[in-house]
Amino acid sequence: MDIIIQSRLISNFQRGEKVKVVEGVFKGVEGNVARCMGQQRVGIIVGGVFTVATAYVPSSFLKRK
Repeated sequence: MDIIIQSRLISNFQRGEKVKVVEGVFKGVEGNVARCMGQQRVGIIVGGVFTVATAYVPSSFLKRK
């Protein structure tokens, strides 16, 4: 089991907000916050045609763009 400890305040992100993932397996991915079944995810628009969503991403792993 992984335990994540963050010393900084964890922000709430709104759907559609531009973010960059700064920790975890999706580190470096940039996209927009999306919600799927109540979970926060990052959506990446591919070729302006469709959006691919990551798995769940904790707010502490995101940085506003």
